[in-house]
Amino acid sequence: PQLVAEIYTAFVAGDLARARQAQARLAPLRIAFDLGTFPVVIKEALAFMGICSGRAKAPVKPMVDARRAELKLILQNLGAL
Repeated sequence: PQLVAEIYTAFVAGDLARARQAQARLAPLRIAFDLGTFPVVIKEALAFMGICSGRAKAPVKPMVDARRAELKLILQNLGAL
């Protein structure tokens, strides 16, 4: 939330360069949604953050370990973990 708020605050203040820089820092998280279906990626990210949201319902498949590791690294690099 802090990074998204920074994008908004910078944009409203007319600081487009800072808004673009913040958008660039957020880009890996947007790309992370390609690691699995939207609900699975969200649920896995929440689990890494210690928030239990349960498992996705069938027919959605769980995230494979390699992609889960990629997601964890992205979250760590963003400072979310």
